[in-house]
Amino acid sequence: MLKRMVFLFYPFLLPVLAVYTLPSLQRLSADYQPLIELFPYLAFGAGALLAWRFNRSRVFFSLLLMLGLYLVISLRPEVSAITGRWLVLAVSLLLPLNLLLLSFFRERGIFTSHGSIRFAFLATQVLLVWWLIKQTNLDWLNWLETSWLGFSWLVEQQQGIPQTAWFVCALVVAWQVVRLLKRPCLVESSVLATLTVAMLAITQNVDAGSSAVLFGLAAVLLVITLVQESYGMAYMDELTGLPGRRAMMATLMSLGNKYSIAMLDIDHFKKFNDTHGHDVGDQVLRMVAGKIGQVSGGGKPARYGGEEFSVIFPGKSVTDVMAHLEVVRQHIEESPFTIRGQNRPKKAPKKGVKTRKPAEKQVSVTVSIGVAERSDKCTSPDTVMKAADKALYRAKGKGRNQVCK
Repeated sequence: MLKRMVFLFYPFLLPVLAVYTLPSLQRLSADYQPLIELFPYLAFGAGALLAWRFNRSRVFFSLLLMLGLYLVISLRPEVSAITGRWLVLAVSLLLPLNLLLLSFFRERGIFTSHGSIRFAFLATQVLLVWWLIKQTNLDWLNWLETSWLGFSWLVEQQQGIPQTAWFVCALVVAWQVVRLLKRPCLVESSVLATLTVAMLAITQNVDAGSSAVLFGLAAVLLVITLVQESYGMAYMDELTGLPGRRAMMATLMSLGNKYSIAMLDIDHFKKFNDTHGHDVGDQVLRMVAGKIGQVSGGGKPARYGGEEFSVIFPGKSVTDVMAHLEVVRQHIEESPFTIRGQNRPKKAPKKGVKTRKPAEKQVSVTVSIGVAERSDKCTSPDTVMKAADKALYRAKGKGRNQVCK
């Protein structure tokens, strides 16, 4: 749990780092200014290219929104005070709302019909804001700048951003945090961090160089998120959460001259799957994967394919790993697995309403394990895996639910 929390919330180190480095950024030598001014465009360009290549529309449009905000902040000193005021108001309101809307959209591609609709939606907002700024009488919009709460300390913290925008941003952040806690997602965490950086850039009235660095770093953060997410899709098994076969092959390539490999197979899984259905079968796979993922002894678990798993023990002999594999086998055997009846209601009944208790059935799930080590006869990972497979079949032939070498 701690590892997951660190993984999800490390993007927020960026705004924390920005708070402490802003004074230093403002003292950078003028010799670095051309490079600093180019940095955000390179970062946004690289991010957009990767998002297009990986077909990640959420990150692509988030980058587009952040680029639009950066251009507005860069343009603010060049326009009149009134125009700049309405630009900041529009951006501070629309940015969090658009990021929130993107979180509800599915990945449907960028240069597709769905992507075209999103492009048109953003373009419509730009045209609407531009039209509003060109109007001579904007008194009817003054309510957006109303200080709804008159606390002096809150007014001082506004930093030119109306309370309406702060309330909208706070609601969006709260909603995204709840979603993040319910369904952990690195993209959600990174988008929240970039929104924090954006509001920081608006409120602190930073100079052009600091603004360029802040937005460049925000773009880099989204690029890192893209790479990590793509790595997870390529190397992690989506159903079980364990490393997949490709990750296992990468581990095999890095092994030394001493190692052991175990192959694990769920007993009678096909019959179980055919009897109770694929949904229940998936639950069994997740349960077994959770137990295998807790293997001790320095083992590196992976889903090999189907109902078969593997555990690689670098630097260990068969004698060293037998006890660790036996613990895994026992934990799986002793873990109760309940199959709920088909008449189980999808929603919890209301209080006071009596319902018939759905039929439940507890079944035992077991695994057979075969293990082999590198030796003079098995000199490569491929031959060791074949030897472990033979040991696995011996375990099945002896009655299953045991470890054989």
